[in-house]
Amino acid sequence: MPDILTFECEHWELIIWTRNNTAPRELLSEVLNERGKELPSEKVCLSFQLTGEENVVFEEQTLYVANNSTEINIPAPLCYENRDYEFEFNFYNGYKPDYMNPIVHRLNEIENGFRTVGQSVVRGVVNFKNNIGWFKLGLRYYKDSKAFRDSLSFKVFPTKMDMVSDLDTIGEVIDSTYPLWRFSLAQKTDFMLSRSNKSHESFELLWIAQFKSLANELTNAVNLICRSPHSRLLPDVKMVKAERITGRVTGRLEERIKENMIEKQYDKRYRIEKRKLSYDTAENRFVKMVLSYSVKRLKQFTTRVKVLEQIPENVRLSASFFDELHELVTPFEKLSAEPLFREIGNYDGRIRESLVLQQRTGYAKVYRIWQEMKLYLDYFGSDASVSVRSVEQLYEIWCLLEVRRLLMTLGFEEGKSSIQRLKIEGFEKNLKKTDETFYLQRPDGMKALLVHEPSYSGIKHRHFERIYSWTTTQRPDIFLEVTMPSGDKVRWVFDAKYRIDANKKKVWPRNGIDTVPDDAINQMHRYRDSLIYISEADEDSETDKSRPIIGAFALYPGWFENQTESENPYRDSIDTVGIGAFPLLPGQENLWLAEFLKSQLGKYLHTQYEHKEADELYLQESVRIAPYGMKQYRHSELILAADVFESKGRAYVKPFKDGNAQWYHIPESTVQNHKIPRHIMREIKYCAFTTIHDDVRQCRNVYLVEKVILKLRSEIDEFAGGAGNSGDSMYWLIKLGQSFQLPVTLISKEHHRRFRFRLVVFKDFLTAESWDDITMKYRKLTK
Repeated sequence: MPDILTFECEHWELIIWTRNNTAPRELLSEVLNERGKELPSEKVCLSFQLTGEENVVFEEQTLYVANNSTEINIPAPLCYENRDYEFEFNFYNGYKPDYMNPIVHRLNEIENGFRTVGQSVVRGVVNFKNNIGWFKLGLRYYKDSKAFRDSLSFKVFPTKMDMVSDLDTIGEVIDSTYPLWRFSLAQKTDFMLSRSNKSHESFELLWIAQFKSLANELTNAVNLICRSPHSRLLPDVKMVKAERITGRVTGRLEERIKENMIEKQYDKRYRIEKRKLSYDTAENRFVKMVLSYSVKRLKQFTTRVKVLEQIPENVRLSASFFDELHELVTPFEKLSAEPLFREIGNYDGRIRESLVLQQRTGYAKVYRIWQEMKLYLDYFGSDASVSVRSVEQLYEIWCLLEVRRLLMTLGFEEGKSSIQRLKIEGFEKNLKKTDETFYLQRPDGMKALLVHEPSYSGIKHRHFERIYSWTTTQRPDIFLEVTMPSGDKVRWVFDAKYRIDANKKKVWPRNGIDTVPDDAINQMHRYRDSLIYISEADEDSETDKSRPIIGAFALYPGWFENQTESENPYRDSIDTVGIGAFPLLPGQENLWLAEFLKSQLGKYLHTQYEHKEADELYLQESVRIAPYGMKQYRHSELILAADVFESKGRAYVKPFKDGNAQWYHIPESTVQNHKIPRHIMREIKYCAFTTIHDDVRQCRNVYLVEKVILKLRSEIDEFAGGAGNSGDSMYWLIKLGQSFQLPVTLISKEHHRRFRFRLVVFKDFLTAESWDDITMKYRKLTK
């Protein structure tokens, strides 16, 4: 593959190479085209002016270089995330690299990735991973013992998002909940800060970022003040003897002196006031205060960073980082030592409206810079930049907040949250591990617990009503637990994957679309199958184990323009096995995930809540898949309670009245109309029937069920099915076993001619005092 950039200047040549830069460019171009945007042209910024004689080749295309410019315009982005780029600097004309420290970057990882080859070559490889934004690389070299230092900067682009709109939205959402969390002390790349109308508490990283952008301007302004300081004529009062008075005196003072001489008062002292030019003004004291404050804060910052770097796990900053801080504070220390500032007093914090501070050259600039530093969160200049966390981390937290937002569209309201738990570690704000929790609830009694990165380990001392992993520690990104009004709990896990499978030709789930990599789907299987819930057995207080997760889903930045009229490519696997993925992007409605949550938890309609019951969630096929050779039941003693009508004939009805019936049948179409899955029919263990006794519909007996099978109506004889047709429609045929009499005859007050049935559990049936008191299970299926 050809070099992607070759740049030749007077002292050195830079060559940047990667194996295939076309693939990530095509990915980004596709992402932008879907949003109606084109691939942007870019630029490389230099710390020195170009002469116009430099040679620049971008992917075999020679580029124009403007004279006296500090930028090189290139037709497309230069570097992308998650890709290895080889940088090679070749020196000539007697210039040689600094052998020990040729590269300047704030991170050890970057500097240590380069080495000097021979006497004139510096070579290294950089992988930006998920760090996007501005990348600045410095270069140290010398000639004849004279040191030189140059730098170049360019943007690193994502391949899965629009760096402008998508990441701005992510930043705004995160800042609204976790203010200042996204900023980092040092990363591979920086982001330019934009003007904001929001105010936050003081935050060291942002103050330093703003100060760096204003440092040169402040230095120039103070130098100008030192050359032409503001002064005032101030009164200078002295008490002196007559013989020491010089110059003109007032007539009144002259008369007093004459009178004292006549009276021979030769030691008398007289008040002499003269006006003297002084630099000890409020404005100069203010400038002195700005210098002192800046030096003090920069030194405090440096000291604290060095203390943090003494902790082994925190060591990541290079010596260049501290050199940069030293170079930043040095000119202000020199200015503070100027004779002007040694002669004047300290600023007392009070200053009246001063035209000097507002209008005079130098002073006005210092005053403006001070205001900007005080209000740095509201007034970032165009040159202020700061490191932010990787886009992978930002996407993960945004996904957490997006799930919370979608829950709130279903009628949930947030109670206490983890915002107050943000803590400062060093100079960064961090979330407490395993403790970023949102508590949400609805007026209908449904509650939701949304947790970021809960940790489930295989510790030996386990407790009831908790989730564990019996093997390795599992830490899904997002855990959602919903408590139904009945007290039943259902749980899902989501994992944010800032990744898109580059293979557009893959067969599953569908080719030609954005999909999540296969290993992300495999990880969802791992989460669901590895987590075990421990409960206390009812009968002997021993441990019962179950798998609590009914669904595990990856969240990825896939683009689907119209989710209203299309179907999630993972819909089939989500419905069938409870494993899949949802595309999630900022600025989109993310309808597929919204519809999924609504289908599981119900929705808010006007002032009424249409909520789901736990039984409905456990009806899903994906939840009911049992190990081979076993069956899985939600209710182990499920009763089918139904009416038997006289129209079937006396011979058919009489056994039901006497409690010795042997068969019962029900059309499969009736079951399908109520959307009852087949596994629910096979879950039935008992049957109970109402028949007419003395003009009152009553239930007196309960039957054991021996088997439940599907048969053609024509294959069911009159003895088992009563009088009826002999068509080819399918019927559920239930073989009834032994019956036993209920302790209390259940009387139904319902008067209807239409066939109805209920699904109930055995213990509720035995404790009911009437047919209408029985608590139904799978309520919506039997309506």
